[in-house]
Amino acid sequence: MDTGEKRRKLGLSIPALPMKTKLLFAAASVAIAALCVGYRSWHRPVALTSEDYLLVGDLANDSGEKDFDGSIREALRISLAQSPLLNLLSEEKTRTVLRKMGKPAGQRLDSTLAAALCGPLGARAYLTGKISRAGESYSVELQVLHCADNARMARRPPCRVRGGAGGSRRAFLLRP
Repeated sequence: MDTGEKRRKLGLSIPALPMKTKLLFAAASVAIAALCVGYRSWHRPVALTSEDYLLVGDLANDSGEKDFDGSIREALRISLAQSPLLNLLSEEKTRTVLRKMGKPAGQRLDSTLAAALCGPLGARAYLTGKISRAGESYSVELQVLHCADNARMARRPPCRVRGGAGGSRRAFLLRP
């Protein structure tokens, strides 16, 4: 027995929809599909080109290890500078713009300050992140944000790196 016969036996009847209503539903479905496709193509991730500049900000140090203050950022800059596909903004240019903004030249580049420096430096994106400690290991998280709208362009989810005495920390810092 099909569903139509079951409904008739129970005394339930569903009136047939007029052609206008069917066309309205079809048009609404097409419009929703077009909006979804448009939204998806409009919000595609923006990639850096070889002409774009990347500002490397500081990583928040939630690990409690004072050795990581500044050294993680420097190790990251050294590693990223080896890529022929990335143009990193120089430390000198960053310090100059900081001084023009009335900030100390050695101020930490947290995500708020990095976003504010993007325009004056001519950067297209900035990189920030954090390092934290979880027991005997460290968790490192990185993200690249678009300067114009702070939209995330790329993200490296937290990865755990085994810690220990000074030697293994050094190995972690120099890892590509």
